[in-house]
Amino acid sequence: MRGEIFKLNIPAKIANNLVIAMGLPQLITALIGGAFALILISILEKRKVHMS
Repeated sequence: MRGEIFKLNIPAKIANNLVIAMGLPQLITALIGGAFALILISILEKRKVHMS
């Protein structure tokens, strides 16, 4: 069923490899983005910029 989401007829083995291959860059991007957000929040707090 995994390969039938968009009816592309992708074999299950290839679909599973694509899930793993695309998941890793997304994880790395999310971690970098989260770290950037935490740094930005701490900088704004030090400058006493209130976002309310």
